[in-house]
Amino acid sequence: MGTNLTEMGKWAVVTGASDGIGKAFAEQLANLGLNIVLISRSKDKLDLVASNIGENTVQTKVISVDFTHGVSVYDQIKEETEGMDIGVLINNVGIA
Repeated sequence: MGTNLTEMGKWAVVTGASDGIGKAFAEQLANLGLNIVLISRSKDKLDLVASNIGENTVQTKVISVDFTHGVSVYDQIKEETEGMDIGVLINNVGIA
């Protein structure tokens, strides 16, 4: 018997969500019934992930930011997630 993540909040935020482990996290959280905020640098890749996840009848939101710009991206993320019932954060962003 596991934790019902939807009891923590209706939304999950996944950084580094355009491919790889972040994408897999986002897909699995959507399968559990959470709406997903996808955050990464490539809007085109995020839109593709969002359209695939949207088939699970959950909501998605795409936020395209480049974390190499430092703390300045946090204001944009805060603004775009304002008022959302966020219960899960997967911080998977990678910076090269």
